[in-house]
Amino acid sequence: QATLDVEDKVKGLGYSAFSLTDALTQAKRIFIILDIVLSLIGSIALAVSSLGIVNTMVMSILERTREIGIMKAIGGSDADVRGIFLVEASAIGLLGGVCGIALGWAVGRVINLGADIYIRQQGGEAVNLFSLPWWLIGGAIGFSLLVSLLAGSYPARRAARLDPIQALRHD
Repeated sequence: QATLDVEDKVKGLGYSAFSLTDALTQAKRIFIILDIVLSLIGSIALAVSSLGIVNTMVMSILERTREIGIMKAIGGSDADVRGIFLVEASAIGLLGGVCGIALGWAVGRVINLGADIYIRQQGGEAVNLFSLPWWLIGGAIGFSLLVSLLAGSYPARRAARLDPIQALRHD
């Protein structure tokens, strides 16, 4: 606060003034805009991945229609068929979440390495700019499972409602 007071007094005298507080304020604005842009990109990626899971599951149902018919003909319930497809969807989500975390960790390591090299060349001490806390890893995996289960619920419901006789006649 004292810096702002001094800066205001200097500006009041007709001089231009610049402080680290100004730089930090500008950096905060830039990071807010960056957060918004990255959130939008993440939302688009989430929508595309959800549609990809739905598409994969619907194609899986079409390819395995006869198998679903046989399963239902020998006593498999709608819940059994739905469960199989939900497990498949959750496996896709789990694999996607783990791969995303691995990619994020690798990119973070590369950025940390580059930043460390640059900071050391400038005479500073190495810092860790990006890290993945355990709660974030768990949250990301949980979120990927939730999204995949939501995306797989429609195809699973569709598979469970197949008529066994029509499914057995399917080519």
